[in-house]
Amino acid sequence: MASAGAGGGSGLKDFKDLKLIGKGSFGRVFRAIRPSDNQEYAIKEVNIKAMSQREREDAVNEVRILASVHHQAVIKYYDAFIESDKLYIVTELAKGGDIGAKVKRHLSRKELMSEDMIWGFFIQIVQGMRSLHNANILHRDIKAANIFLVTAREVKIGDLGVAKITKGGMAHTQIGTPYYMSPEIWRNRPYNKKSDIWSLGCLLYELASLHHPFEARDEKGLAAKVLQGNYSPIPTQYSGDLSAMIKMLLVVDPSRRPTMDDILNHAIVQQRINDAAVKASAEGSPPPSARHLSTIRVPRQLSLLQNKLPASKYPSQQTDRPSTSNPRRVSGEGPERVPASKAGRGEVAQSVDEAVMRKAANK
Repeated sequence: MASAGAGGGSGLKDFKDLKLIGKGSFGRVFRAIRPSDNQEYAIKEVNIKAMSQREREDAVNEVRILASVHHQAVIKYYDAFIESDKLYIVTELAKGGDIGAKVKRHLSRKELMSEDMIWGFFIQIVQGMRSLHNANILHRDIKAANIFLVTAREVKIGDLGVAKITKGGMAHTQIGTPYYMSPEIWRNRPYNKKSDIWSLGCLLYELASLHHPFEARDEKGLAAKVLQGNYSPIPTQYSGDLSAMIKMLLVVDPSRRPTMDDILNHAIVQQRINDAAVKASAEGSPPPSARHLSTIRVPRQLSLLQNKLPASKYPSQQTDRPSTSNPRRVSGEGPERVPASKAGRGEVAQSVDEAVMRKAANK
């Protein structure tokens, strides 16, 4: 197990042009430029002073896991530091926003995503999730809002705030976003990596249908639908392969769900990997079970936390740089948009939201 404690080396003084791009109950996310390398980064500000000790440990746990994972499909960690009793986490900037926002844009335009695009996103997510699972890390909150667009075609997994490293393979805390929570979590039973598989199935369904597979007016009704496992078919414009993959993931019995390896090795996915020219998951690190950073204990005096944080990993300190690649092209994609209401089989909208990427780049 690798050790933590070198401490991040930056501070807010090392960044300029901070622009707010998101906020939540305990913090905010900024877009910023680091003059020393003239690169853009995302900076997550967490008000740990206002948190309970358990919440502080969860916040620092995100730093630990981000710094431990190295994969092309997982948001890169660069630094973390304490300033004015707040925790700042510096990561790769996803200029295209999250997939949840993209789903909403397509819904507002009444425009389905192309199947090639959906498969491209799905395969990248599975590759990243396999890296996490190989390291015995449960994400526990896979959802559209936690998958980020780095380019119009490249997605990365982010927001590991509730992720957990499991030694025995099982977890017990009831956690996650209701629409994506597995039946075993709704039953308040122990769960494992197969719970992430269920959430992945909910996400894949949402990419195709632009809504959740299970919806209800309240949590009791939602739980009942999830436990039954019945959902409406996806639009007929999509292939039987896509429907079959969703059906494979959304199985109520967790023991019957596939692993991430099973998914990537499935004939349906292997064909799509070749068709979409998606890189093999080997582009990430080898199974990093021995690369976890040690648990970071949060001292009562927050100023003492600085020296316990992982060392910085800026691009100037390694060979990689924040992603500036062009949007990945997938076979059959073009600028044409076809309204969902008029699309026939194989005539799904081709929009890739290039305008969103250009707008983000100019902000």
